[in-house]
Amino acid sequence: MIGIFHIHPLTIPVFILIGLTPYGKGYFILYFFIFLHELTHMAVSLFLKEKVVSVSLYPWGCSLNLKSFPERHSMVLILLAGPLFNLLMYFLGIYPMENLSLALFNLFPVMPLDGGGIVNALFGKRAFFVSLFFVLFAIALCLKCHLPPYLPIALAVILITGEKNRMDKNINFKITAFFKGEK
Repeated sequence: MIGIFHIHPLTIPVFILIGLTPYGKGYFILYFFIFLHELTHMAVSLFLKEKVVSVSLYPWGCSLNLKSFPERHSMVLILLAGPLFNLLMYFLGIYPMENLSLALFNLFPVMPLDGGGIVNALFGKRAFFVSLFFVLFAIALCLKCHLPPYLPIALAVILITGEKNRMDKNINFKITAFFKGEK
């Protein structure tokens, strides 16, 4: 942990190993923009007076951790900040394909991506069904266009795993509240 930045123990070894491959440069460019994307989330959070606990750096990306769950409109603004930053970089011509890919991928309505958070903030308990509809539509579109549906199937796995984690957290909150005598 360096200040508010928490570095996962595998991050540095993975950086070193990937740096030794021919894909190292592309990985580091993409990771740099993922990091800036997350810093944009943090800047908007601080602007909206939200308490930032940490920014976690993993080998596969970064995540912002807030002290509490913001109001719905604040959450949507915070989540939109990252993809909008990447779109700005795209329109400025700064590594346009990397930034466009990051923006579009992050807007997929599947948790833990930004689009999943936006759908969750806007639709609440119905968010799972909105995300499920998107995944099924993406699978059908891939099959209709004779493309392998690898990405939509991966999104389906992420969606189901994310929903299980959300349900586990809700159950843990309810058990804790029961033993504390809260409703």
